[in-house]
Amino acid sequence: MAIRIRCQDCRKKISIDEAFAGGMCRCPYCKALVYVDEATGGGAKGSGVSRPSVPVSRPAAPGQAAEPVVHSAGPSANEPVDTEHVPMARPVKIQGIITIILLVLLVFRVGGGIAVALLYLPGGQNGDVPPPPDRKATITQVPESGPGVVDIQVTTPIIYVLDGGSGMRSAFDSARLVTMHSVESLGGEKYNVLVSDEAEDKLLSPDFVPGGKKGVVTLTTFLQAVRPMGASDIPRSLTAALAKK
Repeated sequence: MAIRIRCQDCRKKISIDEAFAGGMCRCPYCKALVYVDEATGGGAKGSGVSRPSVPVSRPAAPGQAAEPVVHSAGPSANEPVDTEHVPMARPVKIQGIITIILLVLLVFRVGGGIAVALLYLPGGQNGDVPPPPDRKATITQVPESGPGVVDIQVTTPIIYVLDGGSGMRSAFDSARLVTMHSVESLGGEKYNVLVSDEAEDKLLSPDFVPGGKKGVVTLTTFLQAVRPMGASDIPRSLTAALAKK
């Protein structure tokens, strides 16, 4: 059943199905949102046509017919007919509108975040990040000039600390190879080697010795006598190495 309400903005009458009582609708005239009161959607109101009254008078004399009573079934042809056309209003679902607004805000937020990220990339506004240099260091590599370990330049005198624990046999072999190539790059600069062991630290020499080719020979003789065993104490060995230097 359709109910009639009045728009609060343009003050015109509009119709809406009573099932939407308590919700919102949009005025077909001014497009404003109109609240449909729940009380408006109650039971149907009277049609405005009253029942004809029953005649209570009797004939004046017996046998005399009473005058017929003509009841009006509706408005006569001469009476103006209510031809007011009240358009139907479209119901508005507030939850759907709010959902659409939130989705639009989310799209703008994500788009703005992407734009800011592209704007502040290190490569410039277009995001052209230069690739990192292709540098693959190997354990046999040494700096092009001066003393160093692999591709890292170092200052002398230098003391090497190796892990002599039995659990790090493969690491000890790799460290030994790196140390030998590094000692060769020292030239006439001095160095020393400390191997961390479970019981005590093994030192190549009480004093620093020269590197280069002769230094590699001295180091090889020293490391051939070392047998990794037990558990090493690296913090203790580093403290001893710093004190030695």
